[in-house]
Amino acid sequence: MKLRILVLIAALIMSLTFTVFAYSQNSLNAIYEDESHCLVGPEIEGEKDKPISCYCRDAIVDARYVWSTYLIAGKDQNLNGSYLTLWSNVEKMCGNRRNDFENANWHWNGPEIRREYPTNQEVQKIQPDKNGFRIVKYKFDILYSDSKKNQSRIAFEKVPAK
Repeated sequence: MKLRILVLIAALIMSLTFTVFAYSQNSLNAIYEDESHCLVGPEIEGEKDKPISCYCRDAIVDARYVWSTYLIAGKDQNLNGSYLTLWSNVEKMCGNRRNDFENANWHWNGPEIRREYPTNQEVQKIQPDKNGFRIVKYKFDILYSDSKKNQSRIAFEKVPAK
């Protein structure tokens, strides 16, 4: 109960710092579809990768959308509970990054992710497993603005054989 009250107080404080911004459904879809600056499922190696995952980015975008479109704009104050649930999801998906989005000028600042996938012909040569999936190995680079942090990694993705 105390946590819920603290979160509600934090939400009220945030209302003083947020400016109204609105996303159309098309721009939300564009955000969700862009994986060039966040890690996807097979690339996430643990807690340290949470803050740069697409799951984190999407959770933040969802919470900001409900906050700005419905709560700040006064369209539907009944969504406070929904917003608090979305906030909780941000904490779960982002770990220690969750407060980054409180700034009114927030934008996703994840590193650039460059992926190198094998060709379709190479994928077709991989023998499917007993469940009908090919395990495809691919390389990806995490490119930060500070190039000393850059990393190259390998990930594996299950791809249906047909």
